[in-house]
Amino acid sequence: MSGTKKLFGYDKASNWRRAASPRSRLGLALAELLVSMTIFSLVVGLCFYAASAGFRIFAHTTSRQSLQREARAIFAWLQRDMGLSNLVRCRTNERTVDGQRRDAVAVVGLNSWQTPVATDPLGLPAWDRVVIYVATRDSPGLLLRQLYAPNSALIPLTTGDVQSILNEGLAGTTSPSDQRRLSGSVRSFQVSLSEERNQAIFDLILEDDTVDGGGGQARKEVLQIQTTVRPHNTWPRL
Repeated sequence: MSGTKKLFGYDKASNWRRAASPRSRLGLALAELLVSMTIFSLVVGLCFYAASAGFRIFAHTTSRQSLQREARAIFAWLQRDMGLSNLVRCRTNERTVDGQRRDAVAVVGLNSWQTPVATDPLGLPAWDRVVIYVATRDSPGLLLRQLYAPNSALIPLTTGDVQSILNEGLAGTTSPSDQRRLSGSVRSFQVSLSEERNQAIFDLILEDDTVDGGGGQARKEVLQIQTTVRPHNTWPRL
């Protein structure tokens, strides 16, 4: 047989030429490229979404843990100062900012609890200092712990002395001997004193701005905690 060899009516040479033609090979490579690009885009999109979600979760968790650490530190100070105080002589100032409470509380204390403890004629500790916890009017507010050690003419401090020190401290007419910033994320700080139950109730709301994944919009992380403190030195009630 001459020319192209055929087997059972099948032209092997012409079929090979069609398979090896440049147009056929180019079309197949373009299709593969498009499919590869599509798959790659999907994979990159999924990876980006997973990474973004992970960053959001990490930011929210970090923010909440930070607020929890602040709250624990605040209540540790309150438990120590209020637990050793006399509830009858403590005084509060109720303040409201944009519908949120930003109270202040003045807590009487003693400079030294070493034995023998200095006492007044009634046998009560001779209170000689005042600690004020106050939430400022900023947005968000600061929670400050201010220590006032008045002159010896006021010792032992009476209820009227404590109220005067609280008023002067809030007005800024007297400066504390020591001041600590306990938090810069206060939305609300509410104090309630109950002499009948001999307890002080503190409601604290802290907030922090985090970034949500939805278009990078800001989202607030909020932590609300309530605690009760029972002073050990409220006797007798006067």
